Amino acid sequence: MDVTTVADDLVGMHEGMQAHRFAELAAGTEYQFFDQHVLTLDRPRGELLCRFATVNDVHFGEIEAGRIDDLVEGPIQRVAPGAEPHPEVMNHAAVAEMAAIFSPSMTRYELAFTPVGVTRSPLSA
Repeated sequence: MDVTTVADDLVGMHEGMQAHRFAELAAGTEYQFFDQHVLTLDRPRGELLCRFATVNDVHFGEIEAGRIDDLVEGPIQRVAPGAEPHPEVMNHAAVAEMAAIFSPSMTRYELAFTPVGVTRSPLSA
């Protein structure tokens, strides 16, 4: 069991492909999950000014998983014909996770990366 995320109010753990998330925890508190002792972070002083989320490794344009250059070793996996493409699945999951941590009253922005810079526009809720 690997501890993969620690915050002031949650702990994330993984064992292989199985993910475990423990939320609504007290800050600065020691917990034991499975065989791991974990200390949540202390909450910073002051009011919460903002939250932000990032996503990486989203596999845009990928039609196969497991391929490295021209190597034929695998496993190389593809979605079934007619199934939602892997990048779409990953992006929908990332957006759902982000939506779960942001309050409906927060302003959300879409960032667009262009050859001349970054534009920012508010998203509707």
